[in-house]
Amino acid sequence: MESMANTEVRYAGFWIRLGARLLDAVVILGVGLIGALIISPILTTELVVLIFEIIFVLFVVVYTPYFLAKEGATPGKSALGLVVVNAKYQYPLSIKSALWRGIVAEVIVDRLTFSLGNLLIVFDPKKQALHDKISGTYVVYKNSLKNRAEH
Repeated sequence: MESMANTEVRYAGFWIRLGARLLDAVVILGVGLIGALIISPILTTELVVLIFEIIFVLFVVVYTPYFLAKEGATPGKSALGLVVVNAKYQYPLSIKSALWRGIVAEVIVDRLTFSLGNLLIVFDPKKQALHDKISGTYVVYKNSLKNRAEH
């Protein structure tokens, strides 16, 4: 008989999710920084700041939804063994769900709440941030899905 620990989904907590986001930020900001340094001699400080804002938007609108719809996780989440799943614990997300989570939930809601919705991860039993609740997603350890019939 299989132990319950092998069949339980393990939800990703605050610190590992922050680590995954930081890894993704290093990738995106690294690319943006290289681009900004190349063209910065001909730009004003305000334009460089604008470029970084555009890079952030591209991160949320393109990078995150693309990887969630293609792989089920951004490179940062994947590197830490995490995956974003829907309510049936399936991944990758549909394009619609990935865009909804990235644009509406993360950009609009997180910006309006100054990202305080991420603190819900600490208190929620399934470790959902506010944007997870709105988009109906969970961030889980990929290896905890192995024995689930739904995936």
